[in-house]
Amino acid sequence: MSRFKTGNRIEDAIKHKNRRELEWALDYAQGRFKAAAMKQHEKSWRLIVKRIEKALDALPIENT
Repeated sequence: MSRFKTGNRIEDAIKHKNRRELEWALDYAQGRFKAAAMKQHEKSWRLIVKRIEKALDALPIENT
C-alpha cells in the first residue's frame, strides 16, 4: 500500500469513525512516529496520532 493510499485510509477512518480502522490507523501512525528520522516528520505523525486518539475518544464505549 502506498503512503498516499495509507493517508487516505487514515483520513477515512477519522471521517467515518470506524473503530476497527481507527485502531489500525493508531497502530500504524505510532509506528511511523517511532521510525521518523526528521523532526518535521515526527511533528506530522504526532499530530496525526492526536487526531486519531481524539476520534477514538469520541466513540461510544462498546459492551463486549
